Amino acid sequence: SLILIILALFISRIGAATVETMSYSYFFKSVNKDNILLITLFSNIRSFATLAVTLFTFVIVNVFDQINYVFYIFAFLSLFVISKLLHLKKQA
Repeated sequence: SLILIILALFISRIGAATVETMSYSYFFKSVNKDNILLITLFSNIRSFATLAVTLFTFVIVNVFDQINYVFYIFAFLSLFVISKLLHLKKQA
């Protein structure tokens, strides 16, 4: 029903806002004033990622003429990035 959909969207938005707040909180507890470049990158990376993903999706859809390839490519790229991040965590 419509009420369940509204409730699910509301709860997921609360969860997303909580995760975003916790992410910012942890980040600013972890850096100091000497890391000004890292702070700037953290502040701007989300906007850049939104633009980059939109452009990348537009190119993929126009080249392959199907939206399915977008999901396959982003799934592959996500797994690649996650594996790199896990590798970095093991080194630290």
